[in-house]
Amino acid sequence: DAFRILLERSENHIEYQLLTAKAKYDMETDDGRLGFLREATELLSQVPNPIEREVYGARAAEYAGVSAEAMKNEVRRMIRKKTSAEKKRREREETRPTRSIQPGDRSLRYENAVSAAAEEGVIRLLITDPALIKAAGELSEDDFSSPFLGKLYKKISEKCERGAPISLPLLTSELEPAEASQLTVILRRPVSSANAERAMGDYIEKIKTEKMKKSGETAISDVLKLYREKKGMEDKRYGK
Repeated sequence: DAFRILLERSENHIEYQLLTAKAKYDMETDDGRLGFLREATELLSQVPNPIEREVYGARAAEYAGVSAEAMKNEVRRMIRKKTSAEKKRREREETRPTRSIQPGDRSLRYENAVSAAAEEGVIRLLITDPALIKAAGELSEDDFSSPFLGKLYKKISEKCERGAPISLPLLTSELEPAEASQLTVILRRPVSSANAERAMGDYIEKIKTEKMKKSGETAISDVLKLYREKKGMEDKRYGK
């Protein structure tokens, strides 16, 4: 599973996949070219780097005998469609995250499943595209509600600072077995690569919002505790 994830997300396989798709269709017919263009558009919409999308998009357009501009517009349309669908999916997940994302190992259970859903999203995006660490720069390990996910974020951040490679095998080698297993589960979930920076911003906003809620709840709890202690002392003083 780990090897499959790495292979599917390797940027070097794009040309190979385009050629594989091209070989599946009869490029001498309109139906064949349309079939190839549909598959190529889907593939290119998953490429996070806009320059790579343009380069490989021009190549796919050349294979199909259409203009590079037409290919670019089709890929943009697909990205917009995916971005909208991903946003709706995230909104659905945020309303029912407890059932859908809780780790199987009880030692890793999430205290705040709403925040953890966004925290997992940050981890997925960074492993897919480490350059997004710049967009996540305002986050710190302490912002994470899950100690496990905070630990992962810290490891990834430190690797980015050193310019070290970030890969699933390297990360899992530094984790406990249960943690490594959960990381593999996290990476199997859909990654929002169509508009990664926007997705990162949404995840950060959710994490910060949940942290503020937690801080507010703690402050209110402390006030109530002091009030009850004070009231208890007064009741005791007056024999109530």
